[in-house]
Amino acid sequence: MNFEELVNKRFSCRNFSDKQVEKEKVEKIIELSNLAPSACNSQPYKIYVTRKETAKKISQARSLNMNGFIEKADTIFVIEEEGYNLTAKVGSKLKDQDYRSVDIGILSSYITLAAQELGLATCIIGMFDEEKIKNILGAKGRIRLLIAMGYSNTLKAPDKKRKDIEKAWKELD
Repeated sequence: MNFEELVNKRFSCRNFSDKQVEKEKVEKIIELSNLAPSACNSQPYKIYVTRKETAKKISQARSLNMNGFIEKADTIFVIEEEGYNLTAKVGSKLKDQDYRSVDIGILSSYITLAAQELGLATCIIGMFDEEKIKNILGAKGRIRLLIAMGYSNTLKAPDKKRKDIEKAWKELD
């Protein structure tokens, strides 16, 4: 599928089926997402790919009992923030810019679009019990995002509601 079709089909799935994600698809998503650009190629993150019982435990580490739908997600990617390499650390200090958050955002786009290309649905989750997840995984750094993944029960992407282009974008000469 071309890029336009890909971004139009991708949506935040909140209705996963019971069908299991094939290991080959997960491996392909890892391979493609590893190519995501990052500041000074620092890749300041660690990705845990959880499946089966570990994914079930992660899905139950919710805050305020939100996002219960992820319990049906077959696979959950957990993104842990790590430190910069020296070049990115210096650039971050000089420019007062948190490149790690930017890099994790780019990585998340690669993961979700790679999954969509392979016929999988995803939902990026930002609200969860970080301490519970760290304990499950033995992680030391900040857990920044979860990406729930599986097959969707939704037949087509819902209509997308976005800011009006004229309000969100400004084109200059």
